[in-house]
Amino acid sequence: ALVRTRSQQKLQVEHDRLVERNADFSELIGESVPMRELKERIVRIARASGTVLIRGESGSGKELVARAIHRQGTRANRPMLSVNCAAIPSDLM
Repeated sequence: ALVRTRSQQKLQVEHDRLVERNADFSELIGESVPMRELKERIVRIARASGTVLIRGESGSGKELVARAIHRQGTRANRPMLSVNCAAIPSDLM
């Protein structure tokens, strides 16, 4: 029983960590016109079947937008792969 309880606690901690890493609209705060437009665009883009390239300055929230698109899409139950293109040498691109 103790082993099962510890295992369950480990699973719960891991689940909570994964839930925290996944963004939804609650992490995209603000109700300004540009923010509402962004949220509407996320919903539209999430319906697409192709890949998405999100560009922007450092710290602009690209990862949050990517997670929101993933969670709104048809593949939300599957893993999401994020690639930091800036870390890839230009000759490999």
